[in-house]
Amino acid sequence: MIVLLAAGLAWWQHWPPFQAPAQPEYEGITFRQGAVLAARFAPSGHDVLYTAAWEEEPLQTYAVSLDELQEKAVGPSEALLLNLTARGDALLLLAARQRPDVPATPTGASGFIGTLAIAPWVGQLVPKERLAGVQAADIGPDGTLAVVREEAGRCRLECPPGTVRAVTSGNFGPVRFSPNGKLLAFDEHPIEDYSDSRVSLLDLRTGQVRVILGPAEWIEGLAWRGAELWCSASDTVVAVRPDGSTRQVLKLPGYVILEDVAPDGRVLLSRHIWRFGLLAFSEEGTPPQVISRGSWPWLEDLAADGRILFAEQVNPRTGGLYLASGDGAPAVRVGGVEATTFSSLAPDRPWVATWRSGSPPHVTLLPTGAGEPRELAVPNLEACIGLGWTRDGRILVSGFEAGKGKRIFELNPETGSLTPITEEGIYFDSFLPPKTSPDGSRFLARSRDGVVVVPLQEGGGGPRLVTGVEVGEKVVGWCADSRHVFVVHWGPFPIQVWRLDPDTGQREKARTIDPQGYHGPPAENVFLTPDGKRGAMLMRLFHSELFVVKGLT
Repeated sequence: MIVLLAAGLAWWQHWPPFQAPAQPEYEGITFRQGAVLAARFAPSGHDVLYTAAWEEEPLQTYAVSLDELQEKAVGPSEALLLNLTARGDALLLLAARQRPDVPATPTGASGFIGTLAIAPWVGQLVPKERLAGVQAADIGPDGTLAVVREEAGRCRLECPPGTVRAVTSGNFGPVRFSPNGKLLAFDEHPIEDYSDSRVSLLDLRTGQVRVILGPAEWIEGLAWRGAELWCSASDTVVAVRPDGSTRQVLKLPGYVILEDVAPDGRVLLSRHIWRFGLLAFSEEGTPPQVISRGSWPWLEDLAADGRILFAEQVNPRTGGLYLASGDGAPAVRVGGVEATTFSSLAPDRPWVATWRSGSPPHVTLLPTGAGEPRELAVPNLEACIGLGWTRDGRILVSGFEAGKGKRIFELNPETGSLTPITEEGIYFDSFLPPKTSPDGSRFLARSRDGVVVVPLQEGGGGPRLVTGVEVGEKVVGWCADSRHVFVVHWGPFPIQVWRLDPDTGQREKARTIDPQGYHGPPAENVFLTPDGKRGAMLMRLFHSELFVVKGLT
């Protein structure tokens, strides 16, 4: 009996027999539909400040008490939270607007530009303006200000403002000072689709910059935890030490951004979920044709005859480059997964141009029918951010050389020669392909001030800014007369299409896009044929959630 009692006592003391490892605890603190763009713990640790775009409302910064989970608006609308220091100084972007090279629904604060303002957090935010044209910023423990600004088509990290510490042809941001103020961490995205991101450290004592993480896809969040820098890259949170050693902290399904780490170790994470679709449409009142419901389709190009070039970018089993007729027939695969970056369909020629990085990088010409691929080496380019064609078969390459800004080059497919045709700061990208006019005389590109028309003929003058484009509108292509462009405002249906004179700004209604029987998310990207009768559009349903996570080490 004594033996049985002793065995029973031992069994009870060790129950349950199998102990599950400790798991992190997640508490959701946002419950509305929309996008969370930035979030920080308040110095007290009891509140969280965050900027979100809920439903159809404008950007707004909110505060939520972690005790009651009651959300309240603080500060002006259209202001974006960049950082919140340990002293309680909030760094805001006033009149924050999306940069033209980011998607309609960006994740994170790095897709915006505005006027930097500082506001002490005292239950409300009353900002005082400091500096215009800022994209990211932080304040060190000693009050040193670091900012990211653009100059002549290149992004500059300045610390303090006016002292340039690093330059890139892509983007910087966010930036975070270490707790002792001796190091400044920052994300760098040399290619603007964030597929080649990295994290660097600036040693403020020596002025030296070194890369400690990357290249990797979609590095966007940064926060210090003691001597470690925690970062988020796509679906993973990693801890990096200044010597470059790394360890994985957390991996989750979906896309996550590390927003902040509190002194007690709690972590603020935002999780972002996308649902995509690609549709073709034609005459008003006709039902749309579903082109793709893949994991991440991307609209690459639209031919004048309505053929649609698109990429499936994520799923390795279905990934590749596809050409669809737009009339409901199955799409034809013209390239593999390696061909899903920056592609363009040649007008009146059976070729697709696509970019492939490597040593050296090159442009690959893929046949749309019978034939063999061709490769054109472009060793002088460090990166490409977009491809296009002229009407006579030359290839337009948007990219940059080492140490220089973004610009546009002309690649001769017969000789392989690469010639710059614009100044630095004039470029195009995957969000504005180089729409060449039907008569071949000019094409559309970007500048710091907006969309520009670039002449292709000698003696045609320099780039001219497209006038009359209103806030929130996108230029989506040329009209058949080569004198007007189509302009739309992405969003819910029906979508009004305008015919705009880029020189005078005068406009008239061209058509309405309202696919019969369609019920789904609003359009984010719209391409139109020159006659305006056919087109394609990318649909994206986007949702963000904000969590406080305990138990991560």
